[in-house]
Amino acid sequence: MMGRRIGWIAACLWLASSPAAADLLGQVSGVRDARPLPAATVEAAAWGEWVSGEGREFYENNQDRLSTPWLYAAYAVSDRASIDAAWDYRFVNDEHTGRANGPGDLRLAVQVALQPAAWHTTDLAARVGVKLPNADETVGLGTNETDTAFTLLLATRLGGRWHLLAHAGLEILGDPREGAVQDDLLGAAIGIEGRLGAWVTRFGVAAREASNNGNDTIRVTGALLHPLGDHLALIVGGQTALGGLAADWGGSMGLAWHSRGITW
Repeated sequence: MMGRRIGWIAACLWLASSPAAADLLGQVSGVRDARPLPAATVEAAAWGEWVSGEGREFYENNQDRLSTPWLYAAYAVSDRASIDAAWDYRFVNDEHTGRANGPGDLRLAVQVALQPAAWHTTDLAARVGVKLPNADETVGLGTNETDTAFTLLLATRLGGRWHLLAHAGLEILGDPREGAVQDDLLGAAIGIEGRLGAWVTRFGVAAREASNNGNDTIRVTGALLHPLGDHLALIVGGQTALGGLAADWGGSMGLAWHSRGITW
């Protein structure tokens, strides 16, 4: 009997500390999560996103953008490490280059927990991400340069089902302009995740600062997830600018899938 009770307590602690959907909400909101996925877990999402007045990196012009679909998938190769990929097809209306559509950049990342997470109230992780140069910069779809980011992440339990999330790191952006090399800047975010009824919510502020080329952004952002079944969920996001190249406003909506529905 005692062994069974200990087992139930362990399971409850694991569920309380495990992510609702590791980086499904992080992918939409830009506020990422240090808590690892359980080994062999798969999560995926497809959604559409509309943003208005988004600044174009390295250029002094804004654009409206429709990304449909955004596609995201992640796989936990162990209890401490996961890989993920994201890609979109975009339609842009750029104030200088006009209207265009085509594939956006492919984004790949590896994330590793820096400590066993399940028995602690605070989780730490390291993340390395890269944006590949496959989008056409001449019509405003991308920069046609490789970007790299090195990030440290933190998640700490505030009690019950609420967590404080934060991350900070270095982003190295490839500069598409002739004779230029790169732009190094700081990327950071802080937010809170918790449950409001059936919704899993994440809200925060995400920023890029200290750019030498005018690529700073700061925005208020949020994402919400509502289960539609054991493994399927509705995911909704929104953002508004506080400064820099961040879009004046934006919204997204789509579907998410998680191989372990219990973690919704």
